[in-house]
Amino acid sequence: MRPSLRHELTHAAIFAAPYNALMYLFSALPNKPVLPVATVPEPKQLKDNWEIIREEALALFDEGRIKAADRHNDWGFASFFRHAYYVLIYSLFALILLGTVASALV
Repeated sequence: MRPSLRHELTHAAIFAAPYNALMYLFSALPNKPVLPVATVPEPKQLKDNWEIIREEALALFDEGRIKAADRHNDWGFASFFRHAYYVLIYSLFALILLGTVASALV
């Protein structure tokens, strides 16, 4: 089913397009599909500190600070919980898994 014209004209992408175009044109990063490693130094920090991040995630999980919500009585939190919290949890466990695999390879 095709969205209505009203929906198409009021969609967030319509309002974000000029901003996106400006950010694209004046970006400090080069316009390439794959960036050189030196262009973005942050992943090196993750690579250098993955063991510390893994230990922190395991400690938080063991303390019970990473857990499902007891109830969903706030719409804003519930939508955040359903999306961002699960992304966070999966990211933490991916880091743990990658750390385990990386330490097994060393």
